[in-house]
Amino acid sequence: MSPKISVVVVPRERFCFAQRSLQSLLDNTDYPHQLVYVDNKSPRRLKRFLQERSREHGMEVCRSEHYRSPNACRNLGLRHVAHDSKYICFVDNDVVFQRGWLGKLVEAAEETDATAVAPLVCQWEPVHQTIHCAGGDYLPEEEKQSFLEAHQSDVPAHDGRTCDLKEHIYRQGEKVEDVKHELRRGPVDFVEYHCVMIRRDFFEQNGILDERFQCTKEYIDLAMSIATAGGQIVLEPTSIVTFLSHPPAPAVSFEDMPFFVLRWSD
Repeated sequence: MSPKISVVVVPRERFCFAQRSLQSLLDNTDYPHQLVYVDNKSPRRLKRFLQERSREHGMEVCRSEHYRSPNACRNLGLRHVAHDSKYICFVDNDVVFQRGWLGKLVEAAEETDATAVAPLVCQWEPVHQTIHCAGGDYLPEEEKQSFLEAHQSDVPAHDGRTCDLKEHIYRQGEKVEDVKHELRRGPVDFVEYHCVMIRRDFFEQNGILDERFQCTKEYIDLAMSIATAGGQIVLEPTSIVTFLSHPPAPAVSFEDMPFFVLRWSD
């Protein structure tokens, strides 16, 4: 039998792309799934739209009456996923999808036994053409192994050891058409949170996501957590999504400003 999947939509930084994103998800997701939408104190217009789509498509909407951080939203969504879902796919509310994206992630996860699988992420418009993230690494290999050995040992986590992240995103700014013959499914040190599918048992064994994170590097924290748990992250480049908030996206609207400035405040 095919594994059961729960897709959890969470707000990234604003609401202006949310209707387009959700419609794209509904139109282009042919793999059976449970859909959970975290309504993070969205504006009245979007709240009504979500209620309508919920009635039409059986989508479960979890509304918060105060702004939550993205990780807090993901944890809220986690509490509503079906108990028999094998995978949980988090997607941001400013992402649009190429048809068949989810089935390809499931296929990659089943064939590699990876802890997490992510698609090729593109940026802005025209959609699915300019790469934003094809995975990446956050430490040179020698430093990464030293970090993992320290954190997988019995040494207390507060022993004062630190490491300086040296984040490197693969293929950013390159055209999909120019490099698609070079892109292969394979392990990467990290993927971004725009869209990532994670095995449910990772959360059962390691707990929920850290809600104290209020910065852009939540995905590095996830990657380090997976690595220290002995897991693996895999990129599946035949699955493609595009996030729309990347410049030159429109300036932040007045309606979106309260959540945006809270999300990115110091």
